[in-house]
Amino acid sequence: MLPFLQNEMCRRKLIILLILILSFNLSRAQSVWLGSFVTGSSYFGDLAPFDIKQSFSQIHKGYGLYVSKELYEGAFFSFVFEHAVISGDDKQSAAESRRIRNLNFQSPLDCASLMLGYRISPFRSNAIGVKVATGLTIFKFDPQTVLDGHLIRLQPLSTEGQGLPGGPKPYALINYSIPIQAGLYYRIYQNIFLETSFTFYFANTDYLDDVSTSYYDSETLRQLKGEIAVRVADRHIGIETGQGNYPSGQIRGNPKRNDQFGFIKLGVSMNLGEKNSGSYRSKVKCPVLGKSHIF
Repeated sequence: MLPFLQNEMCRRKLIILLILILSFNLSRAQSVWLGSFVTGSSYFGDLAPFDIKQSFSQIHKGYGLYVSKELYEGAFFSFVFEHAVISGDDKQSAAESRRIRNLNFQSPLDCASLMLGYRISPFRSNAIGVKVATGLTIFKFDPQTVLDGHLIRLQPLSTEGQGLPGGPKPYALINYSIPIQAGLYYRIYQNIFLETSFTFYFANTDYLDDVSTSYYDSETLRQLKGEIAVRVADRHIGIETGQGNYPSGQIRGNPKRNDQFGFIKLGVSMNLGEKNSGSYRSKVKCPVLGKSHIF
């Protein structure tokens, strides 16, 4: 993760700068794009399979909306909202050690992004082209698992001792990520475009799946958080055969790498008209006075 984004003050200054850029260019912007799309979301982290193909096996449906303003020809600034779901399950891993660990999760994701990008078209008509973008995403997540038929929220249970004596700090359910997007657009009718893209998000947390460091002492966890916390923190297969819980300090996840997630998007957008570029121009014109208008 970019070092300067680790600082809270730097993050706030970056957000303010992006908002100022947008505000300064509102009056100069040549066109506005409005779009909606459906998504397929996938996750990459401690509970994702090593194999990329298997990682994409748990794709979930989602949706999103965006509004985009042109800063100057080709360059644009966008606000994007997306809702998605991500999940991971050790049972689907090809690695035996992960199948034995036997953890799983699912989490809703609500993302709000400010993006700077560029549209490139080989044609003057701008009928087909590519777009690339990056920016800053603020997202909310909430890792959960199923136990005895009930959906259990994991963050309040401190499964790795977060916030408990000798444990790591609690993690926040609102965080940020750096998105990288690449996509295609194609004009299907005048100012209506079909768009497809892939956006990859580098999250500033290793807890999208509630797994990061090591197992916490099960007895202390039971005393402070209850029996359910112990059961969802350590679900390894050996428990079912009476082996008991893993000892405190045993590796549970990999804290050296943050989690990531990605969205495949397909949608429709509308260009509300441009003044000077080669793409769609508004056909609404001022009336021309002729002889018939003179009394």
